[in-house]
Amino acid sequence: MVTLRKRIQNLSLRTRIITIFVVIVLLVVFALSRIAYLTVREIYLNQMADQVDLLSRTITSDLNTSYLDLLVFGASDVQANLYYREKISDRLLQSGLEEAVILNKNMTIKLHIGHSLEAFQPLAAITLNRQEIENLKAGESFSSRPFKSGEGSWYLWGFYRINSDYFLGIREQASRLARVDELSRIFWLVGSGALLITLLAGWIMARMISRPVDHLISFSRELGKGNFDVPAPQPATNELQVLSSAMDKMRTDLSARNREKEEMLAQIAHELRNPLGGIELLVGLIKEDLSKGNMDLSYTEKIQGELGKLKNLVNEYLHYSKPVQTRPEMVNLKDLLEEIRLSLNR
Repeated sequence: MVTLRKRIQNLSLRTRIITIFVVIVLLVVFALSRIAYLTVREIYLNQMADQVDLLSRTITSDLNTSYLDLLVFGASDVQANLYYREKISDRLLQSGLEEAVILNKNMTIKLHIGHSLEAFQPLAAITLNRQEIENLKAGESFSSRPFKSGEGSWYLWGFYRINSDYFLGIREQASRLARVDELSRIFWLVGSGALLITLLAGWIMARMISRPVDHLISFSRELGKGNFDVPAPQPATNELQVLSSAMDKMRTDLSARNREKEEMLAQIAHELRNPLGGIELLVGLIKEDLSKGNMDLSYTEKIQGELGKLKNLVNEYLHYSKPVQTRPEMVNLKDLLEEIRLSLNR
């Protein structure tokens, strides 16, 4: 975690802006794409469930349920099988359905109409949804989640409770679900395109933001080199304009202080030249007196005086260069306010 934080801190401002912008937009785009796909898919499945419920009620509306106990699975000559097969087959043909089953309360298939059991495996749908089917009340229906056959076709099973002992199951084609699933790929492509656009937009935005900052950095480096004549950049944004104005004022102040120091140095050099000339003259007189064997101590006193002047000049320059040290003092606030009041009343 610490290493990742250090790496992020070492990234340039432009890289940070692009990364944050891309991550936010990417999350929003893909989240919306996923939500849109799931919403469309759920709407389609709900429509299919309503359609299955309607078809189940239509098929069982004119069935005589008295013969359900007489059904024998796999028997082709039993009258009950023939009756329900004929009735349900007609309804399947009219509704465009291909397969149906009748189950007893033990979830055993009593009659199968349509493709072979191995083709679409209705038993899988029954096993996976057994609890939901058993919990149905008479006249209620339930639709399973979509299944994909070995041929790649989508379908779902709807189960309708005929009475307390028997259920009707019908298989409905869900071919449009494949087209709905294609939306997922389309959304991913849209998200990928949005990612590229976001990268480009983030790079442009980062460049717009970082370029004025780079100019200000270059400006500050020039000031650090002592180049006070370089003009301050003029950024377009108000926030950076404030910073630029502050740096320009700093440049002006530094330039003025630099000129003051140069003037003071010139003045100090001029002031130093006079004492040094006097000292040089006095040193020459001392040499002459030493050669004659006659020493005048007044010369050394004058030299000390000139050196004191030089020392004072140097101290004044040092005090000018140093920042003024604060010397806090305890004051009587009441007396201070009274003094201010009297000054304002004058």
